[in-house]
Amino acid sequence: MSSLDSLSVVPLPATISASPTAPLVSNQPQAIPASERVNSSGIKTLVLCSKKLSPEDQAIFEEFGQVVVWQDKYLNVPLSQIPPFDYLILDMNSKNTRLTLGRTDLSQYVVVSYVTVIQRIEDFVEQVGGTVITSIPKEAVNKADFDLMLQTEKLVSPSILKSAFKWALSCLKK
Repeated sequence: MSSLDSLSVVPLPATISASPTAPLVSNQPQAIPASERVNSSGIKTLVLCSKKLSPEDQAIFEEFGQVVVWQDKYLNVPLSQIPPFDYLILDMNSKNTRLTLGRTDLSQYVVVSYVTVIQRIEDFVEQVGGTVITSIPKEAVNKADFDLMLQTEKLVSPSILKSAFKWALSCLKK
């Protein structure tokens, strides 16, 4: 008789034992209701557009979450009470949109300004803060990657002309 035969078998506690009816790994992905989906930081995103958003660019947003385009009918409605969204598209050329944003606590949202290169210095960009983008990220792998690309401004390539211009301006200021 070996020493292994003398060991008694101890049953596993109920929390560890495997249930024959419940699979350990599900073959079906669990769907998340649209009302519970938010970006990777847990905050909904406001996309402030002074540049026209093309249907192709809007389709990219729709690929990664629920999109609502702000309309004038939402004028006196707080953003928290409009239809559920991951990305709210707002046209900054509309006076009603600007009035609504002026009454909104933007700290509850991730703010992304979608502008042309020249409009990067617009007053509203400084007033609302957030990230400034001139193009919509097209190569995102998943929602978290897309949100990170929206929230991170691109690094600007070095320019000899720009450096020389800034150096000349600093000399003239002295």
